[in-house]
Amino acid sequence: MNDWHYFFNHVPNNLATSTYRIFERHYKAEIFNCFRREDVAKEQKEDFIQALIDFPGDCGDLYRYRAYLLAAEALNYFPDCSLGDAIALQILNRA
Repeated sequence: MNDWHYFFNHVPNNLATSTYRIFERHYKAEIFNCFRREDVAKEQKEDFIQALIDFPGDCGDLYRYRAYLLAAEALNYFPDCSLGDAIALQILNRA
């Protein structure tokens, strides 16, 4: 993963040019592999997780929740994420 925007690039007020590969099933393994890789900078992984948990509300709650859950699942492959505890707590509070 040289640029996580390949999987997810939200362009405000222009959904036609936005990319949402994060919701395509066949990209899931590739996304998790990126979080597993040691040659991907921690900062890039953190930025990707942050983008997932901050998924824009103008796309609908279903997609926002799916992005958040994808971020939570990615923690299995990126346990050093600084946002891990906050993500887990948020999910537990919603349950």
